[in-house]
Amino acid sequence: MQLPTLAAGYWDWWGENDQNVNSFWHWLALVVLTIVTFKVLWSVYQKNMTVVIQWPSIKGMLLAVSGIMLSILVMMLLAYLLTSGPETESRELITLIKGRLGLVTLICTNVVSPIMEEFFFRGIVQNFFSQWFNIGLAVTVTNLLFAFSHGYSGANLIGVFVIGCTLSWLTIKTNNLGTAIFGHVLNNWLITVINICLA
Repeated sequence: MQLPTLAAGYWDWWGENDQNVNSFWHWLALVVLTIVTFKVLWSVYQKNMTVVIQWPSIKGMLLAVSGIMLSILVMMLLAYLLTSGPETESRELITLIKGRLGLVTLICTNVVSPIMEEFFFRGIVQNFFSQWFNIGLAVTVTNLLFAFSHGYSGANLIGVFVIGCTLSWLTIKTNNLGTAIFGHVLNNWLITVINICLA
């Protein structure tokens, strides 16, 4: 599900750097990898679908906004209390956004990845575990996997877990994966804006 993000970064093996970038190939990689990844996720999701996917209602959007804002505040508080600065991955992402791959990086990280991750984690993984465990354990295991898949450590790992639990709650509360997708996209855009402002 993270394959499309391969388009958002300099291809060292191709001899790229911030001065030597072929944007066309990055856009092509993004489109092709997004289509392939989405087709695979969609086929698995359709076979096991237990929640609908549609545009969230106004109430769903308000739930998403309030849940994500609260989660981001918790994440920022944890980062303030437990870390000394932004993780290396966040700094590298901001550098890419400010460089020649800025738009492709923004689309990858703030639109494509949240959609793919929701299909995978809340639409497929959480659904799978909820068939074997109670919903609390299914949500916990799903979001531990979600947090560890992001490659963070310490406070940021806990923060991603909290945001994942919020997205799971939105899915369960509204029985609509679209609400979690909306919340995840919103979360990533807000985190990006905050990171750019603090950089």
